[in-house]
Amino acid sequence: MSLVLILWRYTRYVSRQLVHHAQSIFLVKADLAVARTKYNNMKARYDTLLADCEQSCRKLVRLETAFRKQDYDINSLKTALGAAIREEVQSRSRLDELTTKYDRLQADHTILLCRSTTLETRLLRTEGKLC
Repeated sequence: MSLVLILWRYTRYVSRQLVHHAQSIFLVKADLAVARTKYNNMKARYDTLLADCEQSCRKLVRLETAFRKQDYDINSLKTALGAAIREEVQSRSRLDELTTKYDRLQADHTILLCRSTTLETRLLRTEGKLC
């Protein structure tokens, strides 16, 4: 009878441990899903900002080309030059902003990638303990 009691208690202990490990795995998987979602959102924002940066660069090149093709008439040159300088300053300012955002996103991307790697390692360790 005592052997049955010992086996029953051991079965309860093993069941509790299995439930605990399963809960740990679910928590790690949830953390991993959150990290992946954040990474995907950050990647989408990064791609958008990169496209904006490239568009700003192309716009800047077009402005410089248009400036070189302007007629050298003094009055029209002054007018065209003033407009081109204002647009160039705005474009450079926007490019600086985008570059700063790009740098911040790249840093956040690195942090999220490290966290994702850590969570995947924890998941693999937790799953390894179950076997």
